[in-house]
Amino acid sequence: ASGAEAITVHMRRREERPAEPAHWDEIVRLWDAVKVPVIANGDFFTRRQIDEYWKHIKKAIPQPGAEEGDEVNRHAGPVAVMVARGALWNPSIFCRTGEPPPFEEVVRKYTQAAVAANATFQNCKWVLSQVMAGGIGVTTPSAFGGVPMKTFNRQVSGARTMGAICELLGVPHQAADWPAKAHMTTFYRDGAGKASFEAAGGGIEIADAGPSGEGDDEPAAAEPATDGGIDGGAAKRGRVAA
Repeated sequence: ASGAEAITVHMRRREERPAEPAHWDEIVRLWDAVKVPVIANGDFFTRRQIDEYWKHIKKAIPQPGAEEGDEVNRHAGPVAVMVARGALWNPSIFCRTGEPPPFEEVVRKYTQAAVAANATFQNCKWVLSQVMAGGIGVTTPSAFGGVPMKTFNRQVSGARTMGAICELLGVPHQAADWPAKAHMTTFYRDGAGKASFEAAGGGIEIADAGPSGEGDDEPAAAEPATDGGIDGGAAKRGRVAA
Protein backbone atom coordinates (compact mmCIF):
# COMPACT_ATOMS: atom_id res chain seq x y z
CA ALA A 1 0.00 0.00 0.00
CA SER A 2 2.95 2.35 0.63
CA GLY A 3 4.27 1.92 -2.90
CA ALA A 4 7.65 0.48 -1.86
CA GLU A 5 9.08 -1.89 -4.44
CA ALA A 6 11.67 -3.42 -2.09
CA ILE A 7 12.85 -3.11 1.51
CA THR A 8 16.41 -3.22 2.86
CA VAL A 9 16.77 -4.62 6.38
CA HIS A 10 19.86 -3.79 8.43
CA MET A 11 20.40 -6.85 10.60
CA ARG A 12 21.24 -5.00 13.82
CA ARG A 13 18.98 -3.23 16.28
CA ARG A 14 19.24 0.52 16.65
CA GLU A 15 21.00 0.36 20.03
CA GLU A 16 23.68 -2.08 18.85
CA ARG A 17 27.18 -0.98 17.91
CA PRO A 18 28.59 -1.59 14.40
CA ALA A 19 31.23 -3.88 15.92
CA GLU A 20 28.55 -6.28 17.15
CA PRO A 21 27.74 -9.11 14.72
CA ALA A 22 24.70 -8.77 12.49
CA HIS A 23 21.77 -11.09 13.22
CA TRP A 24 21.70 -13.12 10.05
CA ASP A 25 19.10 -15.51 11.48
CA GLU A 26 16.60 -12.69 11.97
CA ILE A 27 16.22 -12.22 8.23
CA VAL A 28 15.08 -15.84 8.02
CA ARG A 29 12.06 -14.88 10.12
CA LEU A 30 11.45 -11.50 8.52
CA TRP A 31 11.73 -11.93 4.77
CA ASP A 32 8.17 -13.17 4.25
CA ALA A 33 6.53 -10.56 6.52
CA VAL A 34 6.05 -8.36 3.44
CA LYS A 35 5.05 -9.00 -0.15
CA VAL A 36 7.94 -7.10 -1.74
CA PRO A 37 11.55 -8.25 -2.16
CA VAL A 38 13.76 -7.99 0.94
CA ILE A 39 17.43 -6.94 0.71
CA ALA A 40 19.75 -7.90 3.57
CA ASN A 41 22.43 -5.60 4.97
CA GLY A 42 25.02 -6.14 7.70
CA ASP A 43 28.52 -7.64 7.97
CA PHE A 44 29.29 -7.98 4.27
CA PHE A 45 32.95 -6.98 4.21
CA THR A 46 34.45 -9.69 1.99
CA ARG A 47 33.34 -11.88 -0.90
CA ARG A 48 33.69 -14.88 1.39
CA GLN A 49 31.16 -13.43 3.86
CA ILE A 50 28.67 -12.85 1.06
CA ASP A 51 29.09 -16.42 -0.17
CA GLU A 52 28.72 -17.77 3.38
CA TYR A 53 25.58 -15.72 3.86
CA TRP A 54 23.92 -17.22 0.78
CA LYS A 55 24.86 -20.72 1.94
CA HIS A 56 23.30 -19.91 5.32
CA ILE A 57 20.10 -18.68 3.69
CA LYS A 58 19.88 -21.64 1.35
CA LYS A 59 20.17 -24.02 4.28
CA ALA A 60 17.73 -22.11 6.53
CA ILE A 61 15.11 -21.44 3.85
CA PRO A 62 14.62 -24.36 1.45
CA GLN A 63 14.01 -23.14 -2.08
CA PRO A 64 10.69 -24.29 -3.61
CA GLY A 65 10.72 -26.11 -6.90
CA ALA A 66 9.12 -24.70 -10.02
CA GLU A 67 6.13 -26.97 -9.59
CA GLU A 68 5.40 -25.57 -6.12
CA GLY A 69 4.43 -22.06 -7.18
CA ASP A 70 4.28 -19.50 -9.92
CA GLU A 71 7.22 -17.45 -11.21
CA VAL A 72 7.01 -14.93 -8.34
CA ASN A 73 7.20 -17.59 -5.63
CA ARG A 74 10.06 -19.67 -6.98
CA HIS A 75 12.63 -17.81 -4.89
CA ALA A 76 12.35 -17.91 -1.10
CA GLY A 77 14.29 -15.64 1.22
CA PRO A 78 16.09 -12.33 0.65
CA VAL A 79 16.75 -11.50 -2.98
CA ALA A 80 19.88 -9.38 -2.52
CA VAL A 81 22.48 -8.06 -0.13
CA MET A 82 23.51 -4.42 0.19
CA VAL A 83 27.16 -3.65 0.86
CA ALA A 84 28.11 -0.42 2.65
CA ARG A 85 31.41 -0.15 4.57
CA GLY A 86 32.67 -3.30 2.86
CA ALA A 87 32.59 -1.55 -0.52
CA LEU A 88 34.61 1.37 0.85
CA TRP A 89 37.25 -0.82 2.45
CA ASN A 90 37.34 -3.43 -0.31
CA PRO A 91 36.00 -2.35 -3.75
CA SER A 92 37.05 -5.72 -5.21
CA ILE A 93 34.25 -7.29 -3.14
CA PHE A 94 32.22 -7.22 -6.36
CA CYS A 95 34.66 -9.52 -8.16
CA ARG A 96 32.68 -12.76 -8.43
CA THR A 97 35.08 -15.14 -10.14
CA GLY A 98 38.77 -15.92 -9.86
CA GLU A 99 41.27 -13.85 -7.96
CA PRO A 100 40.39 -10.20 -7.36
CA PRO A 101 42.61 -7.63 -9.09
CA PRO A 102 45.73 -6.47 -7.23
CA PHE A 103 45.17 -3.82 -4.56
CA GLU A 104 47.09 -1.08 -6.36
CA GLU A 105 45.10 -1.73 -9.53
CA VAL A 106 41.84 -1.40 -7.61
CA VAL A 107 42.95 1.94 -6.13
CA ARG A 108 44.04 3.30 -9.51
CA LYS A 109 40.88 2.18 -11.28
CA TYR A 110 38.74 3.82 -8.61
CA THR A 111 40.69 7.04 -9.10
CA GLN A 112 40.22 6.85 -12.86
CA ALA A 113 36.48 6.39 -12.31
CA ALA A 114 36.40 9.37 -9.93
CA VAL A 115 38.15 11.55 -12.51
CA ALA A 116 35.79 10.39 -15.27
CA ALA A 117 32.74 11.15 -13.11
CA ASN A 118 34.07 14.60 -12.19
CA ALA A 119 34.04 13.69 -8.51
CA THR A 120 35.50 16.35 -6.25
CA PHE A 121 39.09 15.77 -5.17
CA GLN A 122 37.96 16.04 -1.54
CA ASN A 123 35.55 13.15 -1.92
CA CYS A 124 38.04 11.12 -3.96
CA LYS A 125 40.77 11.33 -1.36
CA TRP A 126 38.33 10.54 1.47
CA VAL A 127 37.26 7.33 -0.29
CA LEU A 128 40.91 6.50 -0.98
CA SER A 129 41.71 6.96 2.71
CA GLN A 130 39.02 4.39 3.56
CA VAL A 131 40.27 1.92 0.95
CA MET A 132 43.88 2.25 2.09
CA ALA A 133 43.03 2.00 5.79
CA GLY A 134 40.86 -1.12 5.47
CA GLY A 135 38.53 -2.27 8.22
CA ILE A 136 36.79 -5.28 9.76
CA GLY A 137 37.98 -8.40 7.96
CA VAL A 138 39.85 -6.34 5.36
CA THR A 139 43.64 -6.15 5.61
CA THR A 140 45.43 -3.82 3.23
CA PRO A 141 49.04 -4.18 2.01
CA SER A 142 51.79 -2.65 4.14
CA ALA A 143 52.99 -0.41 1.31
CA PHE A 144 51.82 1.28 -1.89
CA GLY A 145 54.36 1.60 -4.67
CA GLY A 146 57.13 0.90 -2.18
CA VAL A 147 55.98 3.63 0.23
CA PRO A 148 54.72 2.55 3.69
CA MET A 149 50.91 2.60 3.59
CA LYS A 150 50.44 5.04 6.48
CA THR A 151 52.93 7.45 4.91
CA PHE A 152 51.32 7.13 1.49
CA ASN A 153 47.85 7.64 2.94
CA ARG A 154 49.05 10.87 4.58
CA GLN A 155 50.49 12.02 1.26
CA VAL A 156 47.16 11.44 -0.48
CA SER A 157 45.28 13.17 2.35
CA GLY A 158 47.52 16.20 1.88
CA ALA A 159 46.75 16.55 -1.84
CA ARG A 160 44.86 19.70 -2.75
CA THR A 161 43.87 18.94 -6.36
CA MET A 162 42.75 15.95 -8.38
CA GLY A 163 45.93 16.29 -10.41
CA ALA A 164 48.03 15.94 -7.26
CA ILE A 165 46.15 12.78 -6.29
CA CYS A 166 46.62 11.29 -9.74
CA GLU A 167 50.33 12.13 -9.73
CA LEU A 168 50.81 10.27 -6.44
CA LEU A 169 48.97 7.22 -7.79
CA GLY A 170 50.54 7.25 -11.24
CA VAL A 171 47.19 7.89 -12.95
CA PRO A 172 47.23 10.08 -16.11
CA HIS A 173 45.45 13.41 -15.65
CA GLN A 174 45.48 16.57 -17.75
CA ALA A 175 43.75 19.51 -16.09
CA ALA A 176 43.51 21.24 -19.48
CA ASP A 177 41.10 18.51 -20.64
CA TRP A 178 38.52 19.66 -18.10
CA PRO A 179 36.45 22.82 -17.59
CA ALA A 180 37.54 25.39 -15.05
CA LYS A 181 37.01 24.27 -11.45
CA ALA A 182 36.36 20.65 -12.48
CA HIS A 183 36.82 18.16 -9.63
CA MET A 184 36.17 20.91 -7.08
CA THR A 185 33.12 21.62 -4.93
CA THR A 186 32.86 25.11 -6.43
CA PHE A 187 32.24 23.54 -9.85
CA TYR A 188 28.82 22.42 -8.62
CA ARG A 189 28.18 25.20 -6.12
CA ASP A 190 28.48 27.89 -8.79
CA GLY A 191 25.63 26.33 -10.78
CA ALA A 192 27.40 26.14 -14.14
CA GLY A 193 28.89 22.71 -13.56
CA LYS A 194 26.45 20.52 -15.49
CA ALA A 195 26.61 22.52 -18.72
CA SER A 196 30.40 22.81 -18.56
CA PHE A 197 30.81 19.10 -17.88
CA GLU A 198 28.58 18.12 -20.81
CA ALA A 199 30.40 20.57 -23.08
CA ALA A 200 33.66 18.83 -22.20
CA GLY A 201 32.26 15.49 -23.34
CA GLY A 202 30.97 14.26 -20.01
CA GLY A 203 34.16 12.56 -18.90
CA ILE A 204 37.03 10.44 -20.11
CA GLU A 205 37.35 6.79 -20.95
CA ILE A 206 38.68 4.57 -18.17
CA ALA A 207 41.67 2.58 -19.34
CA ASP A 208 41.25 -1.18 -19.57
CA ALA A 209 43.13 -2.84 -16.74
CA GLY A 210 43.57 -6.06 -18.67
CA PRO A 211 42.27 -9.61 -18.09
CA SER A 212 42.44 -9.45 -14.29
CA GLY A 213 40.10 -6.48 -14.23
CA GLU A 214 37.61 -7.47 -16.94
CA GLY A 215 34.06 -6.69 -15.96
CA ASP A 216 34.96 -5.46 -12.49
CA ASP A 217 33.76 -1.92 -13.07
CA GLU A 218 30.66 -2.52 -15.17
CA PRO A 219 27.61 -0.90 -13.60
CA ALA A 220 24.65 -3.23 -13.23
CA ALA A 221 21.32 -2.93 -11.51
CA ALA A 222 20.82 -6.43 -10.14
CA GLU A 223 22.56 -9.61 -11.17
CA PRO A 224 21.52 -13.11 -10.06
CA ALA A 225 24.01 -14.74 -7.74
CA THR A 226 25.21 -18.25 -8.51
CA ASP A 227 23.10 -19.67 -5.70
CA GLY A 228 19.84 -18.09 -6.74
CA GLY A 229 20.12 -14.80 -4.86
CA ILE A 230 21.36 -11.40 -5.90
CA ASP A 231 24.13 -9.48 -4.29
CA GLY A 232 24.61 -5.79 -4.51
CA GLY A 233 26.31 -2.84 -2.96
CA ALA A 234 26.54 0.83 -2.46
CA ALA A 235 29.37 2.62 -0.76
CA LYS A 236 27.82 4.31 2.22
CA ARG A 237 24.22 4.39 0.99
CA GLY A 238 22.17 4.40 -2.20
CA ARG A 239 21.71 2.06 -5.11
CA VAL A 240 21.91 -1.69 -5.32
CA ALA A 241 24.50 -2.72 -7.87
CA ALA A 242 26.20 -5.98 -8.66
